[in-house]
Parts: sequence; C-alpha cells; structure tokens
Amino acid sequence: MQQGWLKGKDKVLNFCSNFVPKFAAPLTKGRAAATSGAVGLAITLAVSFWAPSVTAATDAAARAAFGPVLDRLQSHRATYELTLLNSREGSDITGARGQMAFEWADACQGWTVSHKVKVSLQRATGSAINFGWLLRSWEAKDGLSFKFFMKRLSDSAESEEISGTATLDAIGGAGVATFTQPAQQTIDLPKGTLFPTWHSLSILRALARGDLPLMRTVFDGTAEEGGLADISAFPAADHFQPVELKALQGQPSWGLNLAYFSPLQQSSEPLQEQKLRLFQNGVVETFVFDYGDFAIQARLKELEYLPKMAC
Repeated sequence: MQQGWLKGKDKVLNFCSNFVPKFAAPLTKGRAAATSGAVGLAITLAVSFWAPSVTAATDAAARAAFGPVLDRLQSHRATYELTLLNSREGSDITGARGQMAFEWADACQGWTVSHKVKVSLQRATGSAINFGWLLRSWEAKDGLSFKFFMKRLSDSAESEEISGTATLDAIGGAGVATFTQPAQQTIDLPKGTLFPTWHSLSILRALARGDLPLMRTVFDGTAEEGGLADISAFPAADHFQPVELKALQGQPSWGLNLAYFSPLQQSSEPLQEQKLRLFQNGVVETFVFDYGDFAIQARLKELEYLPKMAC
C-alpha cells in the first residue's frame, strides 16, 4: 500500500481527534499521483480491545479540566457518506465514494473509539484507488494513558497492522509510546502532547469560551511521524447546509478549521486541511477534507445515541 500518494501521513479524513473521527487513511495534500487500484474494499473485522486497570481518579481529572463540556457529551454511533466535493484543474481524481462508521463512547474510566472506513477514488484514466481501515482505541479519562490498534488495507498491497500503548507523565508533560506492531519500537513524546479525546475536549472547551485559535501536538499512533501531528484549530464560517437529522436540531454548533502539520518538518504548508461542523454534544455533522487539487465531503446520514454504561 505504501506507493505513490498512498504513502501518506494517515491524516486523510483524520477528524480532529476522537469525536472528530479520524479519517486515518493515507492521503496528504497535493499528492494525488500514480497508484493503481482494483475493486472496492469493505472491512469487516472483529478486534478484541480492552481497557487497562485505572483508578476512579481519572474521571475526576477530566471533570476538573473540562467541567460542563463533559456534561454535554453524548456517546454515539454515526454513519457518513463520502463524496467528491470538487476536483481542481490538473487533478487526477474525478470521483470519490465511500462510507465511514464512527463510534465514540464513555467507558467509565476511559473513552473508546471505533472507526471503520472504505473509500474508492476514481481517476481520469478510468482506474480506481480503493482502500480502507479499522481503528480502535481506548484513552484514560485523566489523559495519561492511551491504547490503539489500526488495520489498514488496500487493493494494491498486503494489509498492515499498527498497535501499541502510550503514557504521559502529566498533562502538559512528556511521555513515551511503545509500538508492538508492525515492529517493536519506543519513541519519546514531547512536552505538551495530548491524546485524541483530550484534544477534542480541549477544542470544545475553547469553542465554548471563544478561545481559538488553538495549536496542540497530538499522538494517535497512526501517522508516519511516530504517530504525532501538530494540529491547528481555528474558527470557520458556519456556511453549512441546514441540519437534516432531528437528533441534532436545536443543538448549538460551530464551524471549525483544522490544519495538520508534521512535527518533524519546519513548514508553513499543512499536510492536510479540514473544515467541519461540530456540535456541542461531540457529534460532527459535515466534514470537508481539502488536499489541494481535490476535496472530499463527508455528510452524516445516520446517528444513534448510545445508552450510558453502568459504572
């Protein structure tokens, strides 16, 4: 799969963080070039994922940091339709279709995420590029422990699995990530690193307070730069279509721009940019993923709120 433009930074539809579903596919801005594909791909995987033992203090830590932001969150399962929004002059991409399923849940001492995607990109030559992946993660509510697994598939290569764990010394402190697949590897996490859901909560808190822009280093384990990305969040004009689903009507929302940068390169050009409509309960209704020469849109088609777990 690591060919041409598919050798990306795993930030394709990598939504902001954990309620902003991460489109962990291999696309980067302006790199749509030669890769052959075949038939569309569906992912049906059953992955056993468990949460490490954690003390009750983790919930108190999250509540102290985010307060009413946590009270408004709703565990949910969402299904999105992916289509090509535009293709600029000179682009090799003429069409896109796919589906994304995303689930975020409060699991008592932590948060769980399940994210499944299949995408087909049509090229001007008539061929298609087909890929997909499954992502599962668990994050402690104190923001200090994280566990991840991703299986990435395409028509042009063997499947690839990435898994491991990560810990931080403290919020705002440094940490360590240990990969168990595809090879044993340990990397240092710089001071200020956040895990995905803690980052998403930070964005929701900043939106509610009017404190954007916000720049943070985020570790999710799936990107080429040791699983790290520098993410800039700033306001976007909320020029989205009217809300179609009754479950979201009446919920406050914000327009949000996200720009992903490599922490290993000193460049003002983002690897990828996103625009999205984020609701205060943690649901994302619309995404636009801009890769320079083309853009993909994801629209929410089905939404189910999940019952609270008995903790």
